[in-house]
Amino acid sequence: MISFDQEGRLSIMLTLLTWEGRLNNARLRALFGLSSIRASEWIRDFRELHPLWMSWESKSRSHIATPAFFRAKSSIHVADSISRYVVLVGLPVAKQNVVGEDILWAAYPDLYTPRPQFFSTLLLAVQMGRAVDIEYRSLTTPRPHRRTISPHSLVRVGRRWHTRAYCHLKGEFRDFRASCKTS
Repeated sequence: MISFDQEGRLSIMLTLLTWEGRLNNARLRALFGLSSIRASEWIRDFRELHPLWMSWESKSRSHIATPAFFRAKSSIHVADSISRYVVLVGLPVAKQNVVGEDILWAAYPDLYTPRPQFFSTLLLAVQMGRAVDIEYRSLTTPRPHRRTISPHSLVRVGRRWHTRAYCHLKGEFRDFRASCKTS
């Protein structure tokens, strides 16, 4: 097991909460080989420092990022942060969901990065098999409109992140850009 000082642990927790939108004991154990008790201590320490940043969701047995967290973290430099996340979770090797399907790929360094709250929502939808409503626009329909999609995977190709998702309106799988230009 790797040893982390408190600042390192808090940085790890912040990165995971930013890009996955949740923290849970099982994820920390899987990533760092922690015991259940040690993983709980990490989460407890993080919650004591930032009590308004997470709320407990019993269904997923996870601490979910609150809107207050994303407001507080809106000033982070997302390109640097997502790079840390990609290294932390072991990309560019594909990560698999519970049924063994690849859900997250990294092909090249990205120059355009998704907003953390949007990325974590898509990632959670992939992992839990949920549909999400998005605001969508295209070259053929430039006016924003709502679409319901069921994301299957997240892919970083070239300079942008995309989600491969089933589009309920079109009745087929399509790729949707999941990134926005950051400065």
